[in-house]
Amino acid sequence: MRETFGERLRRAFEELGPAFIKFGQILSDRGDLVPEGIVREMKKLQDAVAPFPAAEARALVEESLAAPIERLFLIFHEEVEGSASLAQVHRAILPTGQPVAVKIKRPGIEEQIQADIEILKQLAGLLDHRTHYFQVVKAIDIVEEFEAQILKELDFEEESLSVKKFIDEYHDDKTVAIPQVFDDYTTRDVLVQEFIHGTKISDVIADDTGRFDKALINRRTADFILSQLFINGHFHADPHPGNFMV
Repeated sequence: MRETFGERLRRAFEELGPAFIKFGQILSDRGDLVPEGIVREMKKLQDAVAPFPAAEARALVEESLAAPIERLFLIFHEEVEGSASLAQVHRAILPTGQPVAVKIKRPGIEEQIQADIEILKQLAGLLDHRTHYFQVVKAIDIVEEFEAQILKELDFEEESLSVKKFIDEYHDDKTVAIPQVFDDYTTRDVLVQEFIHGTKISDVIADDTGRFDKALINRRTADFILSQLFINGHFHADPHPGNFMV
């Protein structure tokens, strides 16, 4: 059977690496801009990134925080809690006994991202000239917006400031839980936050056992998103399912 354009594009992104996978994940949430066939294939990229070795993760944390891992944490779990295109997450326990999530930037990712963005721009130019798939917004415009967003995401200190702003804005809202940031353990390359248990929103949507009140979840999610846009003017710019839990 002949592959669709969406299938070919998704396979190409998988082979080209993290920056392309991240770009595809963003496209997967933009059904307003991208045809359904491409969106469907891009959604398959959500779990497409393999983790890097735990020993390398430990070394990166020690280098970034300038201390042995044993002094930084009572326990550092080598099992990967989650792996994404820019970073991966390990669970750990601080000396205070506080369970945390340790987000570690992928080694060499900044240089790779810069190189990949140039390739993406060339690809976007070809798509705009030779296909009709991007009619509402030009592919090159999407790539340039992606470039601005991803360069911000590569700085975890900036991310921590944004998280703390969310915490301040929603500290009285009992329907929203935003993990606390631990400044003493956070650098440009490592972000340590309170670990909160939950179920991925995509798993909630797929669940048919009736154990989730989906109508209530829909209302609260809508309230959260709309309040960001129309009240606070400060919003989550990467709202794919992996970033929300119930």
